[in-house]
Amino acid sequence: MDFLIGPSGLILLGAILSAIGALWASQSQSSFERESKEKSEQLVMKSEEIATLNKEIVKIVTGGDSFCLFDFTGTIHNPLVLRHDGKYPIYELKISIRNLGDYRQISGRSIQILTAQTNTFMAGTINPQYWGLMPTMELDKRLVAQGFRIEYESRGGSWYQEFRFFFIKDKIEYATKVIRNIQDKNEIIYEKKSDNFPLNKRGEIDWYQDE
Repeated sequence: MDFLIGPSGLILLGAILSAIGALWASQSQSSFERESKEKSEQLVMKSEEIATLNKEIVKIVTGGDSFCLFDFTGTIHNPLVLRHDGKYPIYELKISIRNLGDYRQISGRSIQILTAQTNTFMAGTINPQYWGLMPTMELDKRLVAQGFRIEYESRGGSWYQEFRFFFIKDKIEYATKVIRNIQDKNEIIYEKKSDNFPLNKRGEIDWYQDE
């Protein structure tokens, strides 16, 4: 053990202390890196939570992707009833209902200039699960076929609904669809028809004369 005494011993002791110091520094660095990574991950999670919360707030304020539409009541008198579809309230809703008469005589390209027989009214705020507004109107069975173009404007945007009625004997067949502009493209977000609504040779609905 004499080699531990004197310069040799001091050199060995220094080497041991250096190794211990290096090990401690390595562990401290690893601990620091681990804590930094955890904090970074927490910051990312918080940022994502805040972003998600902000998006939710925007949807609550604007109505998000919620919309409303008219359903057929099954009667000639007051045939339409308004209902909400979606998770968020719809604010400052304005509705315009255009009576197209016999839609088979109307071109889809001329719909924007048809202002006759248009009923416009403010519906205000429509909350989720709402069902009830029935505008005063009546179907005209003398026409055999009758169409309506319903336009909706709200704080969150606009959309429109096509409604078609066909009178076959004592029954009223109907078809409807709701169209909304999503990312500069008109998309059908709702569509429904009765079982016996007449279709063209392609098995499709003629919404206008030129379709």
